[in-house]
Amino acid sequence: MRASGDRFGDLILVDMVLSEPAGALWVARDGESTVMLWIPSERRPLPDVRHPGVAPVVRRATGEDGEEGVVYGFAPGPSLQDVLRQGRVDRSSAQRWATPLARPLGAAHAAGLDHGAVTP
Repeated sequence: MRASGDRFGDLILVDMVLSEPAGALWVARDGESTVMLWIPSERRPLPDVRHPGVAPVVRRATGEDGEEGVVYGFAPGPSLQDVLRQGRVDRSSAQRWATPLARPLGAAHAAGLDHGAVTP
């Protein structure tokens, strides 16, 4: 089990954002930069998903035991969970957010990537 402070190749794991059966998303440090690192639970090649709504892959990283992870740029800002803590979201806002979220997921599925759970 990985923990904050562990290394994944040249990256240092800072904080796990989410963990699900498909893998784990970490905030990691790359020298002076902060990046997002997806480490899948299955060892298989990860496809590149190209869509305006999907964070571009900055590079790939390899862990000590040969695991492949994908490094994304880090875009700080409020998460959906942060927004929901402020109170109920009205129907029109939820509908306005749904399409921009669904299209990138469709692109991921078309590229052969099973995204897994979509959570705040």
